Amino acid sequence: MPRACLPANVPALPLSDAKGVCGLLADTIHQVRTGQVDTKIASTVGYLASVLVRALEVGGLEDRLAVLEATVRGQSRECGSSFHRDPAPEPAGTGEGEKGVAS
Repeated sequence: MPRACLPANVPALPLSDAKGVCGLLADTIHQVRTGQVDTKIASTVGYLASVLVRALEVGGLEDRLAVLEATVRGQSRECGSSFHRDPAPEPAGTGEGEKGVAS
């Protein structure tokens, strides 16, 4: 019968990128196949790995967005204009398709 978990002295794996998470999953699959880890533990590892991959993706997007925002702010200052201006409101009664307004 497989053991429920690995010994406490198993070294931690680097999980700071997708490559590390793939390594964890590959190791876990091997450990399930060789009876070193119970399938319930492997299922938990798989779930947590998917959560971690999603968090890594979001973190990468946040970093990229911050760079783009900083670039846009820099260009805005150089041009003396703002990219974030709200359009002027349309005067009342001039909207297209209004019913009851004579043309």
